[in-house]
Amino acid sequence: MEKSISRQISEFAVNLKYEDLPKEVVNEVKRYLYDSIGCAYGATKTKDVNIIQDIYKDMGGKEEATVIGFGDKMPAVNATLVNSLMVRALDFNDIYWKDDPSHPSDIIPAVLSVGELVGASMKEVIVAIVLAYEFEQRLCLFAKPGVRERKWHHATLTQFVSPIVAGKLLGLTVDEMVNAIGINGSHNHTIGCPTAGTLTMMKNTVDPMAVQSGVFAALMAKKGFSGTEKVFEGKEGFMDAFIGWNAKEAKENPTEMMGRDGVSKWSWDVDALVGNLGENYKIMECGMKAFPTEALTHTHISCVLKAMISNDLNYKDIE
Repeated sequence: MEKSISRQISEFAVNLKYEDLPKEVVNEVKRYLYDSIGCAYGATKTKDVNIIQDIYKDMGGKEEATVIGFGDKMPAVNATLVNSLMVRALDFNDIYWKDDPSHPSDIIPAVLSVGELVGASMKEVIVAIVLAYEFEQRLCLFAKPGVRERKWHHATLTQFVSPIVAGKLLGLTVDEMVNAIGINGSHNHTIGCPTAGTLTMMKNTVDPMAVQSGVFAALMAKKGFSGTEKVFEGKEGFMDAFIGWNAKEAKENPTEMMGRDGVSKWSWDVDALVGNLGENYKIMECGMKAFPTEALTHTHISCVLKAMISNDLNYKDIE
């Protein structure tokens, strides 16, 4: 019997070791970690971060993980949301954009919170961050076209990844990891409206919420909670509910890929998600923002800077 997609992911995640990682991959992890911490410190005074921080401070709870910049300690699940929102709040953190966009560093706070909870070594933290980038970016290549083309937010992808990285640090077995993915992948499908129309604080909060939920799912799985194994390919699973064909079917039946309205149906590239795992690492393909702005502004900023430099312009030249 062919292994489920979540089981293939889980086997790779559970068995990945620090010694398997090339030096350049470890170096990239450090770069993105430092960049994310910087983004988090920059967001300590934003209103959205402080609202969540205040709510959790009032709630109290076991002191398990530290909130970046504030120094408060709270339950690891709660600290994950605050820290992830801090990394994301200003929209200065990393960007990977293929069939879907994503910001893999949103998931780093799950690594930090759970790592602090269990007293993980830095090598273990690095491996978990590699897994965050690996599967977040692979999921950006999974749907053809991407989930954003179907009006869903990329937090829909993050829901499958956050329990993997949290589960890695919690020492989940393969079966437990499968359960964790199945738990979180069943209830975090995020509609696209937070990034459409009038923007609210939810624009940068939905992905951190999927990250937080993944930590909780991993803790549930650690206690023996079960989750749907075929959460991707099963009946009414992700691939079925989001309507599409797998890549093999698409190649065999190209004319049937068109719907009644003439719009191409989705296909799924399963090999992009689970093929050739460990041969190279996706973190090497991620992008760090050149400017402290939202990614779609970078082209315009680059053009302006090139025009200024190429023509030796000075702001005083502007009437």
